Formats: sequence, C-alpha cells, structure tokens
Amino acid sequence: MPLNNDLRRFWREAGGTGEEGSAAVCMPAPAGCSRVYYLTSAEYATSNVVFRRLKVARFSELNDPFELLAPTATQKRLHLEIRKYRENFDVENGLLCFSSDWIDPVLWSHYGAQHHGICLGFNVPNAALRNVNYQTDRMMIDTPTIAGGLDAAFADAILRTKFESWKYEKEKRMLVPLSKATREGRLFFVSFDGELALAEVILGPLCSLNVKEVRAVVERLHKEVTTFQARLAFNTFHVVPKESTVHVAPPESI
Repeated sequence: MPLNNDLRRFWREAGGTGEEGSAAVCMPAPAGCSRVYYLTSAEYATSNVVFRRLKVARFSELNDPFELLAPTATQKRLHLEIRKYRENFDVENGLLCFSSDWIDPVLWSHYGAQHHGICLGFNVPNAALRNVNYQTDRMMIDTPTIAGGLDAAFADAILRTKFESWKYEKEKRMLVPLSKATREGRLFFVSFDGELALAEVILGPLCSLNVKEVRAVVERLHKEVTTFQARLAFNTFHVVPKESTVHVAPPESI
C-alpha cells in the first residue's frame, strides 16, 4: 500500500518538518505532546508491549561515560565533588532515553539489535521531556557554585549536556525519580500511562517477526497503535517505512 503523503501536513502543523519517518504513515502526537522513539531488541520490545512498561535506565550504566560529568573545574577538589554529585543523583534518579525520529541507520545498529530489533513510538507531554544539548566543550564550574549547591538551571544543564559526537541520537530524555518507579530486583520499570502512551510499533529491516502477527498482538492489547515494518531506503542512507506493511487510514477518517 502506498504511503499517505496527505498526512505530512499534520506533522508540519504540529511543528515538525513533514519528513519524519512516520509522517506519511500515521498522525503526529496530539497538541502538547511529542512523538518520541525507543529502540531495543525484538525480545524486549515485545515484552514491553505485552507488560505495558519500559525499563528505567540508570545514569551510571549508560553508554556515555560522561553522563552527568559535563562540568569541569580547575581544582581537583571540585572534580571530586562533581563525581560525588553524580553518584548521589544516580542513587535517586533514572531516565528514559528517546530519539526524536527513527530513520538514522546508526540508531538501529547501536540500539535496535543491528536492525533486527523494534522501535516503539510514544506520545509524551512536552513538559516531561528534556532536549539534549550537544557541544564540544565542557561546562566550567566554580567554588561558589559548588559550595552554595547547584541551582535548578545549572542542574538541568548538567542533565541535558552531552558531547557533540552523540548528536546523531537526537535525544529527548525523561527524568524518572526511582521512588516513582516499580522495582523488580535491581531493575526499575515505569508503566505506560498518560505520560507514556504507545503510538507506534516499527519492526526493524531485519526483524524476523511476522509483522501481521505482531500487529494482531498490539491491537489486542493497545488502542490506536500503528504497526509496520521498516526497510532500507533506495535513494538515501535512511531507514524508511516498508510500504507493503503499512496500513494507512483513509483521508475521510483523519
């Protein structure tokens, strides 16, 4: 089935470009929300769909060793205080890491089980998301800032600052106080709810699961979720919808 390019205007009206990976497949997130994407293995993704939850990531276990260590200082003592701040913050907080789109093949290679995995698209309130800033230089911190405690703006900047080499991720993150998550052993989970509403299930280009069978499971457990498979583009270095797996709503129902 061909894609529905008429849908692209809705993504543009929602503040996007209309060239997002799903822009000709389904409607964008509702007003006040963003559509964000979570890539993982097929096994974990199907478990997430069935149990209606996502695992909370821990700052100390993320791929970037500089998480929460963006600040630097001229004094060794301050470096130690920065690391102590990270340790304390990690004890009480986790996060959910999303991308603003799913078309970059490097995302699938790193997070989508080398294109064998699945991407889950969610509608998340904008107020719950933090855009990551990518930069080449570390943030300078001084003695008065440390001694007086970090103000909210600086603490937020630490949470959102990463080295520019991570820019391909186009990351948006949701901070999760661990006190509000469900703990199972060493792991923490958050349930799908009003702030984490499943909207899309995208099988990777090499995912071996049957898209029709996955769609049947998704539709049985979740309402108004679009399920389709991706493929490698013919004319660009992008991952794009596989047209034969897309069920596009007719214009009269939009």
